Amino acid sequence: MKFIFSLLLVLVLAAGAQAQDGMTFVTWDISFPVSDMGDFIGETSFRGFGLDGRKFLQPNLSVGLSFDWNTFREFTGGTIFFENGSVSGSQNRVIYASPILVNAHYYFQTIDNNPGFLTYVGGGLGTYFIERTLEIGVAGITDNHLHFGLAGEVGLIIPVRPGTGGLISAKYNHAFGVDGSIDYSYWRLNAGVAYYF
Repeated sequence: MKFIFSLLLVLVLAAGAQAQDGMTFVTWDISFPVSDMGDFIGETSFRGFGLDGRKFLQPNLSVGLSFDWNTFREFTGGTIFFENGSVSGSQNRVIYASPILVNAHYYFQTIDNNPGFLTYVGGGLGTYFIERTLEIGVAGITDNHLHFGLAGEVGLIIPVRPGTGGLISAKYNHAFGVDGSIDYSYWRLNAGVAYYF
């Protein structure tokens, strides 16, 4: 996993650095699980970051690649019911979610002609690697799968100096269930730095 992350970091930063008209984002993410995922882990996650490289095809349109990593964790208790019985005890629930998405964004202003900020909307699709762990006492169950998923995003970029700006965005991520697993859905609030060329 560390090798994959290192490779993606180099690719995203290199893509942004080589782009004549492009952007690279580095963000810290706060995530809120919802729906079936929220039933498994209900707590807000402050452990996440994202990398995003974009290339402008037109002054108001970009395409790119994003990578995010989020950790969700909750300690709880109670009883879990199965088809043939139940288990009670203290539980440690963990989900690691790592989407790699191809994305496109539309900007309501342009870098060359903007009123001091850029607002945008966009979305992406691609692969989510999700690992889910449930530990009860000394026993544990872990499953991991690749999921197809989608994301939608709205954001605001505030230029600070030439080539650099602050970023605030909200993103909804949804990974579809595979092999009988649940769908994974969560909202993310992102804050970070935008580098544009």
